Amino acid sequence: MKIKGNIKKCPNCKSENGFYVLVKIIRHSSDHFNFDGEYLDKTKTWDTIRTTQEKIAYCNQCNHKIGVVRN
Repeated sequence: MKIKGNIKKCPNCKSENGFYVLVKIIRHSSDHFNFDGEYLDKTKTWDTIRTTQEKIAYCNQCNHKIGVVRN
């Protein structure tokens, strides 16, 4: 992954230590109960996790927004 414009260092702090992008994580799960309202902890719980990578790049050193990423 690279930053559009081929940026090689942070324009704010001049660091060459790279960048990061934020990742949105969405998780869905279920809790199971009997009809008396008691939690059934022995039931199978299903999970789904979906991740989405954001497009804004931030400096690893100073956390300044430095550009938009491209794959």
